[in-house]
Amino acid sequence: MSDETLMGYVTEAYPIIVFCKQRRVMEIMECEILPDGSRNFRPLFQYTIMENRIEDARFIIDGRHGLVQGISPGLQKRFLENEVFREWCDAIAACRYDRNLKTTLTPIVSKLSDMRIVNAELEYMVFEPRKEFIIMVILVIGNIPIMYFLNRSWYETLMHTAIEQFVLAVCAAAIFISTAFVIRLTKPIEYRR
Repeated sequence: MSDETLMGYVTEAYPIIVFCKQRRVMEIMECEILPDGSRNFRPLFQYTIMENRIEDARFIIDGRHGLVQGISPGLQKRFLENEVFREWCDAIAACRYDRNLKTTLTPIVSKLSDMRIVNAELEYMVFEPRKEFIIMVILVIGNIPIMYFLNRSWYETLMHTAIEQFVLAVCAAAIFISTAFVIRLTKPIEYRR
């Protein structure tokens, strides 16, 4: 897999990118996916160093995070529909007043990652029966033209007798009803706590 393909998958799964340097968050960016499929990296927050000094043989760096720009409307919509993200926002708001609460952020972020993994697995699990159903429908419908080429007398019997036309109607009804059930049973699953 090429680096470009990998970066495309990663930015689709995780639209917020956090850059750290020596355990300090330096920049938070959004990867906005444009309608043409290209990526636009937008800085959201940036750490501005106010003071950089050496004290007792250690580096002391003081600074603060500043808002560069807000998130895109598309990402706002995605986040507002996600309960775990709201929990994360509440925890960040609480951290503004009590820095000891910053340890609560890591479990919430891991919960967001777990949600992504579970959603990908569920999507795969839902796609498999759908794929099998489509293959079975193709096989059932595809038998009719194959029968024409293999044995024309059987094809004539299938297409021109009342009993066989009834069998074809039952097959068509079964495909129609099965399609409705497959669509209903393979709807996307939403994460709930």
